[in-house]
Amino acid sequence: MIGIVPFIFAGSSGSAVLLLLGQYLQGFGLGACLLPITTLALAGLAKAEIPRASAAFSVVQRVGARFGVTAIAVLLQGYLASHATSSALLADAFHATFWRVFAFSTVPFVLAFFLPSARPSLSRTRKGGFLRSAQQEVADEFDRLFER
Repeated sequence: MIGIVPFIFAGSSGSAVLLLLGQYLQGFGLGACLLPITTLALAGLAKAEIPRASAAFSVVQRVGARFGVTAIAVLLQGYLASHATSSALLADAFHATFWRVFAFSTVPFVLAFFLPSARPSLSRTRKGGFLRSAQQEVADEFDRLFER
């Protein structure tokens, strides 16, 4: 979400370094969110259910991304159709569009605070088995990566 801010304030002569930093922050944030989201989405499934659920989850992610990009493009095109007569007005169209993107991205950010904070017990899930070992591997990997 913070990676959108440089795009909001970029003018017609925006800094390429600042915009690249914004892109980097967006990519880092996306990468940091994908593993926990995928783990939560597949956490309560049996071993036999995981391949189909993973495929369905992937399809939903891809369709959702296309829908989001299309919605932003339509919004930008609406601004460009009414404002694109000079470079300053063109920059205003992008400015308004990125403000809307920032506002849209606050919705899931706020909703994330309503998610349950308790971590599910591994002993409750399908008597251990595949799910327990997969979750334990992820937990061990995180512990290994973030040891101090």
